Amino acid sequence: MSEASALLDLYERASRAYAAERWEDAAEYARHGAALADALRRPELLCLHGEALARAGYPREAALAFAAVVDEAPSDPHRPQALFSGALAREAAGDIEGAAAWRRQLAQEFPGTPWAQRLRPETPTAPAR
Repeated sequence: MSEASALLDLYERASRAYAAERWEDAAEYARHGAALADALRRPELLCLHGEALARAGYPREAALAFAAVVDEAPSDPHRPQALFSGALAREAAGDIEGAAAWRRQLAQEFPGTPWAQRLRPETPTAPAR
């Protein structure tokens, strides 16, 4: 099996495990895939790894996966996701200041993205009369 086909296989396995809510399996497949991936695919797999770890109850480890995207891929389209989901993971791990810093960074660097839009509290609706 070539490295490219091994990477595709790991990505597909991670995606299927994630869809089936098998978080730890998804995280492991994505971790192995990220180790094989080139700079183009690595951030996507690291985000999948982080999302799966967060859902599996490992917020510190999830934050580390997202931090790799934030640190290594400043212009990657997955960076806003890493900042948003990483902030949630950091908060869940008890790093309130780090979470707030990533939220500010997301709002400043990527204000028009759906990830930044999710930072805004919903506008309350007026009560019906």
